[in-house]
Amino acid sequence: MRGSGVRLAALASAFFSLSHASRASAEESTDPVLENPGRAVLVAVDVDSILRGSVPPPLREADAPASASQTTAPAEDASPPGLTLKKTSSSRKRKPSLAGLHAKKIQKNVAELTPSKPELAALYQPTPDAVEFGGESLGFVCGRDYPRVPMRWETLTVEHDGQAQLEIKDLWLDASHCSVNSVSSARVTFKAIAWAGAEPWLFAMRDENSITFLMSRAEDVSAEAMAGAPLTVRGGFTRVTLPMGRWGSSSLVASLPSLALNLPAETRQAGQTRVASEPPTSGLPVEVAIELVQTMAEKSATLLIRRSVPAEQPPAP
Repeated sequence: MRGSGVRLAALASAFFSLSHASRASAEESTDPVLENPGRAVLVAVDVDSILRGSVPPPLREADAPASASQTTAPAEDASPPGLTLKKTSSSRKRKPSLAGLHAKKIQKNVAELTPSKPELAALYQPTPDAVEFGGESLGFVCGRDYPRVPMRWETLTVEHDGQAQLEIKDLWLDASHCSVNSVSSARVTFKAIAWAGAEPWLFAMRDENSITFLMSRAEDVSAEAMAGAPLTVRGGFTRVTLPMGRWGSSSLVASLPSLALNLPAETRQAGQTRVASEPPTSGLPVEVAIELVQTMAEKSATLLIRRSVPAEQPPAP
């Protein structure tokens, strides 16, 4: 990754020049970013302290049942609990026969799969070799000639003890029946590693080869790595996995409208319990940069997190 060493040196210089640059603490009552707009705050995180775990790999099209006889035929328009499948339009198309003597009417339905209630969620089709996925709903075409394809539905809840729970459900879209079936589910725990004042805003989990970060919805996010490929999922939250290894570096830069991981306003107005924290800077746009570097001589990677609020806010619409 070009320029990684330069950026790291600049970040390190800024880190040591700030009096409040230290590992984030949940005991802090004020947020230096809010107190000093336009001034960056840099935090170093002990990589070895990050909670260990892994996100299970998604299904692939090759994993689909070979024939309908291997599974029970689903009901038309069926969907897993918590998701709503709705047909938005339908059309008939004439398909000529090989002999050209007859024409068959092919029924096609355009459908949309959405969460049944407002939530922090991402819903997408895990395409092989893709490195970025996004969406909170998923549209598709149903028809007899369409194959089964995998889908992934992720929902996030944030606990008051500084942990976040990511529930991951793998689904099959059976286009021939215009239905969606649940295949498996897993729950992954992330731990807060950075705070705004007393509230956590960045969560992480690591395995031997990567660190996965969770933060609020990003308007724009860019990730890169010297070795391996970062993976980004964007929906009601942002999930980015950065590769980690000796003599390598990876980084991400994100623009967040807010640090808050909040359910939509209509959910709170309905009297439901808010499941996410609301940092003091929640109403301000935030620029975030994360740098992960490890040299051959280091036993552990260096993780730096930079956060700032623009000194000049855009005018209200």
